[in-house]
Amino acid sequence: MAATASFASSFATGAARVSSSSSRASPGATTGARAHPPASSRSRGATLNVRAVSRSEEAILAKYPLSDTVQKVVIDCARGTNSTGIMMMEGPDGRPVVRTVRPGGSAKNKLKAGDVCLATTYVALIPDKERSWGKAEEGWFDTEGEDHMYSNTMIWTNSSTITLILDTAYVAKK
Repeated sequence: MAATASFASSFATGAARVSSSSSRASPGATTGARAHPPASSRSRGATLNVRAVSRSEEAILAKYPLSDTVQKVVIDCARGTNSTGIMMMEGPDGRPVVRTVRPGGSAKNKLKAGDVCLATTYVALIPDKERSWGKAEEGWFDTEGEDHMYSNTMIWTNSSTITLILDTAYVAKK
């Protein structure tokens, strides 16, 4: 079933890819996220459609089984995603790679430079007639084949925690 999500404009700026559906969507995946363009460039009610594929945690863990090098990490971001101290960069195959974790960030001692993000949770706002802002719904996003900026957008849409599947010994596929 397709669901529509609304992401804050700061997350969508420069990262959103226009699309009404995903050619890579798998059975059971949710597609059709929606993000708002920057306030300066939109009229009231305008939206920018972006593709988001949501998978279950079980599907993500089946694809990326936890091991000595593949880890599930939960990071507190209740004070905002900037409070994590995580700085990401683009890896050789486009996946987000931890560049550094700032001292004092909630991700300190949980991540290290060079860790590669295989999957992340994200939060989408699904239209809800009873709430003007929508209903928050969490999903899992696989970073394989996605561009770095889009994957980063998904990482930073979380509310009180970010859950990442990281590979500490990742080797990019050629």
